[in-house]
Amino acid sequence: MVTRTFLRVKIITSVVIITACQICSAQPDPQGCIPPFPTDTIIIKPAQADYCYGDTLQIAHHNIAGYASCRWDNGSFDDATTYVLSGSYISIQCVDTSGIDDCPVLDTFFFNLVSPETQEICIVGVDSATGENIIVWDKSASAAIDSFKIYRESVAGGQYELVAAVPYSDFSTFVDLSSSPNQQADRYKISAVGACGESALSQVHKTIHLTANVGTSGESNLLWSEYEGLSFSTYRIYRGTSASHLQLIDSIQSTLTSYSDINPPPGASYYQIEVLNLNGCSPAKKSQYNSSKSNIAITNPTGTNLKKEKIDAFEVYPNPSTGRIQIKNVRDAVSATVRIFNSPGQEIVNTRYDFSQTEVLTLDLAKNQPGYYILEIISANIIIRKNLVLK
Repeated sequence: MVTRTFLRVKIITSVVIITACQICSAQPDPQGCIPPFPTDTIIIKPAQADYCYGDTLQIAHHNIAGYASCRWDNGSFDDATTYVLSGSYISIQCVDTSGIDDCPVLDTFFFNLVSPETQEICIVGVDSATGENIIVWDKSASAAIDSFKIYRESVAGGQYELVAAVPYSDFSTFVDLSSSPNQQADRYKISAVGACGESALSQVHKTIHLTANVGTSGESNLLWSEYEGLSFSTYRIYRGTSASHLQLIDSIQSTLTSYSDINPPPGASYYQIEVLNLNGCSPAKKSQYNSSKSNIAITNPTGTNLKKEKIDAFEVYPNPSTGRIQIKNVRDAVSATVRIFNSPGQEIVNTRYDFSQTEVLTLDLAKNQPGYYILEIISANIIIRKNLVLK
């Protein structure tokens, strides 16, 4: 049995007309198929260059000649039938009327399906610039994607809530300003969105939440939640006298999530946990991200209330603001570095200011877009981060 298919596709206004010329011959030689071929015209509505999974099509064959019967692959023998696209092709099988060959002829019509594929997360962690959770993914090169949606696990385990939508043209990073890295770890998933709808959600990635306390012998005891979503073998442990000066002090296997620093230096110690992504992440137009970092946890054997210092040292007003903000030093007059970041994590302000000269710093942010921003003030051994809202 020999089956030959010759397809010519032509788009006419709102329909696709496909002409199929076929014949089947009982002769063993494929060249035994003798013209003239029977002709069957297939009309598909709507006609378009691209289709989506789930699209509904009206398809019919007309002007049939030389066929005894035809059956669509959905089981219908009708001249016209309705399809809901669940795959990339539709086929019709017809039997000719010669009464000798009586063998089927198969036409297959292929469709260009452009539904977005699942977009996976590359890494999540605490952004060193803003102190908030950051989600990073390697953007798929696809005309089928318009944007990406970021989901975070809700208070109900296994259920995810939409946090934000990021346009395809933006950097493939997102800083979650509503996260609380010092309070808990968070699980994230993302999806790709296009004209054909939304893809399935990605695999989950979870941040590392670190806690620290001082033991009875003065040691610093660290406990953290495990990272999820990445294959790795080692946790790296950092310590420093400030959040901006951390050094690697040890590494332990990925099967452990606790560590005791037996002989920490005098005074406050700042700790952070890191996991390396050996493959790295390269979001468009941004520096490479090759690790996930936890929040910074502090141990302080002398009992100084660093948290109160962070809260009381500076006031920021008005917040929300239409663009003009003031930062007032209400404790010891000090010099400080003031930085402001937008939601993608880009630094828009970086200035050094001596509050001993004038206790109020005024910044004009009116040229920036309305939205959420992060204010960071670095002074001596304290780092203050506050959310800003521009209206």
